[in-house]
Amino acid sequence: LMYDARYAATAGALAIMAIGSYFAILRAGQSGLLLAAGNSRGSLLINLTQAAVGLPLATALGVEMGLEGFCVGMVVSEAAAFLMQRHLVSRTVGDVGGKWDSVSLGVLLVAVCLKSWLALSA
Repeated sequence: LMYDARYAATAGALAIMAIGSYFAILRAGQSGLLLAAGNSRGSLLINLTQAAVGLPLATALGVEMGLEGFCVGMVVSEAAAFLMQRHLVSRTVGDVGGKWDSVSLGVLLVAVCLKSWLALSA
């Protein structure tokens, strides 16, 4: 439910931001593993990846596509950081996560894309 007609225009951006939040939630569960295992360089690499991908991409897409473009850039940044963290954690301490991440992520992506398409076509 949107409170005002002004907020209806942001429905697409909110759906896109949900994907980024999902990646952030997945990363939060493993955020301290690299530091606990003594791999501070890996933790730094994850943060640099997120900043190097997110800032320029979100700015460029924001200029071209507006709020939705900025949100897409931030989602790509979160996804890059998640994939980097997942790789480094599995290399450092073994496979701690499960296979449910990819299935859950696939279902979420389909749902958000469908919701965004419905919101933008209405």
